[in-house]
Amino acid sequence: MTPRPLYRWKSFWFGILVLGFLGWAWGSALDQTSTLVIRKGGYAYSAGAGTLGVYIVETGFFEAGIFRGNPGSSPLFPPFVEKKTEVWWTGFLVAYWFLILLFLVPWSGWLAWRWRKIKRLSKPGTQ
Repeated sequence: MTPRPLYRWKSFWFGILVLGFLGWAWGSALDQTSTLVIRKGGYAYSAGAGTLGVYIVETGFFEAGIFRGNPGSSPLFPPFVEKKTEVWWTGFLVAYWFLILLFLVPWSGWLAWRWRKIKRLSKPGTQ
């Protein structure tokens, strides 16, 4: 019995979907900055200049809302993690290319391991 081809695996298409979403988010973050601020929890989330940011803000400082802006010229490959601190917030930025690598490396390793396992089990006389 021959094993099913890679393109028939649900895990393959799930990974393609995740990589497509992360690539789209990276491209979108290069053109504009979007910030979602939640006053009650004291957190702010932003996407812009090729990074995804999480901030802890003073709870009384912001109202809930979505703010959009243009980040100006941003590098295609910003530093993978950057810590930022201001008077009213502290947080960190994670580059989208780093998030893609964090997903791509284990996903491709898992696909390769599974492919080897299926190939080994499909040979006659091995179990």
